Amino acid sequence: LHLVNQLMDYRRAELGVFQLKATWGNAYQVVRENYLFYEKLARTKKIEYNLYSDITDRQMLFDPNYLELIVNNLLSNAFKYTANGKMIAVFIREDQDTVSVEVRDQGIGIAENRKNSLFVRF
Repeated sequence: LHLVNQLMDYRRAELGVFQLKATWGNAYQVVRENYLFYEKLARTKKIEYNLYSDITDRQMLFDPNYLELIVNNLLSNAFKYTANGKMIAVFIREDQDTVSVEVRDQGIGIAENRKNSLFVRF
């Protein structure tokens, strides 16, 4: 049910009708929980898989459902396009009033001719 709800939220976000519901919480915990869902897959594929964070116990204002949706999307794509024996790393950084989540991988990447349409809705 949770995954179905996430898919529905993802579709709403694509359509631009998704409303953020920001609450105070620990963004690191949300990212870490989603990171841990992929540990078994990382071991199976012999992928070097790491989580790095500047924040751990800090309370901040964010939408936990939307953050989870974004992190799951980034990680599922990273695992989908990264070959066995390669690397995937997740970084959480705080810079002044913003927090960024970055997923780096050694996957095939995005073709140059498709990068311009990366954020265009289909």
